Amino acid sequence: MNSPDQNKAPFKEEIDALRVTLSREERLLQVLASEIELVSLDHAKASHGLAQAQAALDAASLIYRTSETMLHGLEVQHAQLMQNVKEKKAALHPIRRVPAELWADVFTRWADEEEYDRIERLDTHPTDTRLPASLIAASVSSFWRKTALSTPTLWRYISIPDRPLSDIKAHIYEWAKRSSPRIVSLTLWNVGRDNWPKDPTIPSSLDGLRLALSSLKDRIGRLEIHFQLATPAVQIFSSIISEPRVKLNNLAEIWLEYISLVPDINPIIPDQTFQLHRLKRLHTLTLRNLFWNSPRGLKSLRVLKIESIQTPADVNSFRLLLSNSKELEEVEFLTISSNAHPQLPNANNSIIVDYPRLKKLSLCPRWLASYHQDLAQLLTLPALRTLRLISCQVAPLNSREAESMLRFLGDVAPNVECLHFNLRGEMVHAGVLSTRAAITRLEFVNTEISKETIELLTKPADVSGSGVAGINLGGGGVFNIFGGGMGGGPTGNGSRWLLPYLSSIHFEDCDLPPEVDRVLAQLVDMRAEATPYMRPNINAKLERVSVRRNSLTSWEYPGVQW
Repeated sequence: MNSPDQNKAPFKEEIDALRVTLSREERLLQVLASEIELVSLDHAKASHGLAQAQAALDAASLIYRTSETMLHGLEVQHAQLMQNVKEKKAALHPIRRVPAELWADVFTRWADEEEYDRIERLDTHPTDTRLPASLIAASVSSFWRKTALSTPTLWRYISIPDRPLSDIKAHIYEWAKRSSPRIVSLTLWNVGRDNWPKDPTIPSSLDGLRLALSSLKDRIGRLEIHFQLATPAVQIFSSIISEPRVKLNNLAEIWLEYISLVPDINPIIPDQTFQLHRLKRLHTLTLRNLFWNSPRGLKSLRVLKIESIQTPADVNSFRLLLSNSKELEEVEFLTISSNAHPQLPNANNSIIVDYPRLKKLSLCPRWLASYHQDLAQLLTLPALRTLRLISCQVAPLNSREAESMLRFLGDVAPNVECLHFNLRGEMVHAGVLSTRAAITRLEFVNTEISKETIELLTKPADVSGSGVAGINLGGGGVFNIFGGGMGGGPTGNGSRWLLPYLSSIHFEDCDLPPEVDRVLAQLVDMRAEATPYMRPNINAKLERVSVRRNSLTSWEYPGVQW
């Protein structure tokens, strides 16, 4: 049976509450339906927009890939066209009209200047690691290579490398073929070094020399040998060049140097093994730290350079060379030995020795100061134009050496025009400026010079007064200057400069302080133009002053100003 409560009708309050709740939920349902409709519309719009954006992105991606491919192709075409334009412009450039013969002359001059520079730098740069001009010219372009290979004079400087003998053979063969039929210059380094007898893969440079001499024969015009061990390498060398198969009929220049730091007992090449006088074309002989005992002399010799002679026997040989080589045009005699004071060829008689062709002389200023004989009674050098004073030891040029130089210029070589100093970083003495020689060029290399010395060139000296002008040398010595008083300015028509004919001054690798540069500027201002109050005929115009540091021009007048 059902309970009486289940069939009981609900109360009116409950019905009303239920109706209210139902009405509220119906309104909420309507609101939700409206929101769903709006969101659905936005979703449809977003989906449509996303579809359009995707389509646009696909189209843009396609355009991007297509344009990228086209751009790459256009860039390739542009680069090719630019290269073609450059090649055509280069083909039309005036330099292309230069004939191969002129390029051959340019290459040859390049190689000659490079070789000259290498020889000049042997003191400061014994080894040169730069590529030769021939190899550089042959590697620029096919046209240059063809021109270089067809220019024999470009390949005439042959250096024997420190390589296995097979490489040396190939090197000599190739360079001999390229330089044929020209006369060549042959250079060998480290001859007689300690390690070559122990290492069979590195043959002796003497082996390379023997191979080169047998291959080139009469084509050798210059021979440059740098010995590392003078004994027995020097004797072996003299034996090699004395072999009958070795022909040196065109040998005109010999350069021999002993470069070992350990002094050798007797670095002398015996003339009995190889007689130097049989070389009829030999005109230049350079010997450094060794000597060639050639008592017969060399009548064809034009240039003789002897450095670091050690023993009296060497000095006697040098004296005999001088006595039998009267056609000399350049002589260099530098020694650090205390007993190496060579007597001149006429030391035992009163005959004055005349070297009419000698134009350039290089001496150690200490040797001049230690030579006690009156050189004017023994020697005359009428053609001497360049005197180079090179210190063999690190020591400043003192007053005694300066005075001996002035006597030498006044009595033996009054016609010197170029005065060169290389004092190995030491100070030059102011007394050298009082020479009466007509000096037109001063050269200072690796030499210090004081501000006061340069200032002397900016102050005219009075040669009309009765006073005595001079330079105080210290220790009571005074150099007379032109026989007149010297003041701070001109004193009329009797004034003249120190070194009145001076027209050029050159400094190279000199440690010049800033105050010296300022004085040089003043010197240029004072002597760059003719001075009205001075004698116009005896005061030259200073035309050029140059300073080079580390082989670079620091400043120069006229031209680059500092």
